[in-house]
Amino acid sequence: MDNLINVLSDLFAVSGNEDAVRSFIINYARDYSSEIKTDAIRNIYVFRKGYGDNKKNVMLCAHMDEVGLIISSFTPNGYLKFRVVGGIDTSVLLARRVFIGRKKVKGVIGIKAVHLTDKDERDKKPCVEDMYIDIGAESAEEAMSLVNLGDYVSFDTTCGKFGNLLKGKAFDDRIGCFILCELLKKQYYDDVTYCFTVQEETGLRGASVAAYNLSADLCYVIEATVCLDLPEVTAEKSVTQIGYGPAISISDKVTYADKMLNGLFANSCTKFQYKKSGSGGNDAGSIHLNGIRTASVSIPSRYIHSPVSVVSPDDIDVCIKAFDRLLSKGVDFND
Repeated sequence: MDNLINVLSDLFAVSGNEDAVRSFIINYARDYSSEIKTDAIRNIYVFRKGYGDNKKNVMLCAHMDEVGLIISSFTPNGYLKFRVVGGIDTSVLLARRVFIGRKKVKGVIGIKAVHLTDKDERDKKPCVEDMYIDIGAESAEEAMSLVNLGDYVSFDTTCGKFGNLLKGKAFDDRIGCFILCELLKKQYYDDVTYCFTVQEETGLRGASVAAYNLSADLCYVIEATVCLDLPEVTAEKSVTQIGYGPAISISDKVTYADKMLNGLFANSCTKFQYKKSGSGGNDAGSIHLNGIRTASVSIPSRYIHSPVSVVSPDDIDVCIKAFDRLLSKGVDFND
């Protein structure tokens, strides 16, 4: 398990720049599918025919993109100014190592030293406008010889084991991509389209196109989600907890999940939890608006949308086995 997750997590694919993950998944999927398609917005559709007599068209969806930054300007003395791509808490950015552009130029995110700030500055949350990326350049001309305006910036984080857990960047949603990659190795009862979408973090854009392109009977969106099993947070306020199995969403800001699909997954799962929050949203918000019955299953992830997230390999394994059971017998429901 670990090696494929490591590779997927370490790839550089900020929203709008998913080519590295896209190329990897297309090459990987060739061993398991005779039909792989893409579209103008650069989603991937991996088709695998089912063996059943009364088949449905099942869509499994995970997004390839990650949150990150984009270069917006250069200072005269060679620092890089940037904007965020996706939802990032600016307090997690300070002193982080990053990669910039196709050349993977190394940089460090900086801000004025605490010794030089007044009380008001120290008491307020750091703003992106006050930050910069230091790449060791001494002038704007030198910086521009290494980095281009509009280059994407990704966190310099290596995936690996962390006690009994796993730490890495971009688990939202390379974990979902990993689960789809594992499932597509096997033929199932129904026809399954494994859909890897783009630009989820910037408005669920790829999923809207994918849902329009596919005539699916149903869809499961496989995601990573907020986990708050932290000190002094009571269980009822924890949203999800690591080690308690995949989380089934009831509703969020953009979707009310299909109850029948939630029940079918729950019945196939040895352990699961319900996500105790109606905030946020994922690709399901676009997919269900195209008339496709949709539900979301997510892996709890501590410190999501940050340079380092933490997940449980056991939760991932439980999720894979649950979908394997469900798809092996066919997704059976009545309208």
